[in-house]
Amino acid sequence: MTASPAVAARVEAEVQKLRRYFDRIEHCHVVIIAPGHRHRQRQYAVHLELAVPGCVLAVRQEPAGTATRLADKPTGRDEAHR
Repeated sequence: MTASPAVAARVEAEVQKLRRYFDRIEHCHVVIIAPGHRHRQRQYAVHLELAVPGCVLAVRQEPAGTATRLADKPTGRDEAHR
């Protein structure tokens, strides 16, 4: 499902905040997962992949609350993008 303009603008604003601290971000991929329509509480899962020179960082925030760092690995020319 495509993000609404409001959600896309909010994600872009948050990425721009990150760029204030580190302006060499190569790419940023954000996935926001909404619960099914029958859930009473709107708790979203957020997955973020951020590439900087020499490293790809991935973080997952689940509705339960705490963020989990999935990957913090160096990248190399011979390594395929996952």
